Amino acid sequence: MIPTFNIRMIKVSIWVKLLLAIPAALVAQRGMVALGGWLTMKLLPAQGANPMSTMLPVAATCSALAFVLVASLFTLLLDKQPLSVLGFQLKNALRRSSMGIGVAMLIIGLIALVLWMLGYAAFWYSGLAFLQVASMLFTMIMIAIGEECFCRGYIQRNLQQKLSPLTALVISAAVFMLMHIGNPSKNMLAMPGIFTGGLLLGINYLYTGNLWFGIALHTSWNFIQGPLLGFVVSGLHLPSVLIQTNTGPDWMTGGSFGPEASVLACVLNIAMTILLSKYFRKQLATTTPTVAYQ
Repeated sequence: MIPTFNIRMIKVSIWVKLLLAIPAALVAQRGMVALGGWLTMKLLPAQGANPMSTMLPVAATCSALAFVLVASLFTLLLDKQPLSVLGFQLKNALRRSSMGIGVAMLIIGLIALVLWMLGYAAFWYSGLAFLQVASMLFTMIMIAIGEECFCRGYIQRNLQQKLSPLTALVISAAVFMLMHIGNPSKNMLAMPGIFTGGLLLGINYLYTGNLWFGIALHTSWNFIQGPLLGFVVSGLHLPSVLIQTNTGPDWMTGGSFGPEASVLACVLNIAMTILLSKYFRKQLATTTPTVAYQ
């Protein structure tokens, strides 16, 4: 008999998937952002408008499309699973999103309060227009959707199927960190700050397989930190409602990279990750039916 061949017979190692998915996502992201920028310049030439307000939403949308597209194709073709496994289920989406927003408000609020009380940060109103604020919010939503779908919905999910939960969380946070290694104005705490942020963003997905907590936390963190309070966001200076200056040491303020690169962010990220892990474990224990053994 002549053996038949079916692509579904191929089983791809998780490490091969990572080696394929990560460069594919980065290449797709850079290509689509470049294409989006070129089309924007051709179709909507800037006429005195703030280029950040014009180009950032386009770049963020193109980036999100690239990450979601790669995650979706790899899920369908290599994982051979439905797209529902990525974690966009609507059940409990509002509750999980509210929790993510609350965590972001708490951490960024504490960082801003500590810096202000120490005299390391001062704030004043900038007069930013409402449309610019809305544009920045849309930008942050798009960034969060793309990065969370890829880093958590694809990378972390695959790792969780083969490795221990903690190992999967750590590796996915490391991938998230490496995706930001090209950001400008890094200091010695920039990458540890991004890494601990990745742990915090992934802890809910570890227990629920749902992306809404991470998307809401990611969006709120960036939006509150930059467009609202005026801090630098991962090395990027954005239009903001408040203008702020910091005069303290970089290890405390994050310097020109932003509060993510501060010891405050690292400590709060780790502490919140531990607290949420305990909370989610408790929730899981109370909702999982007890099995009676004979």
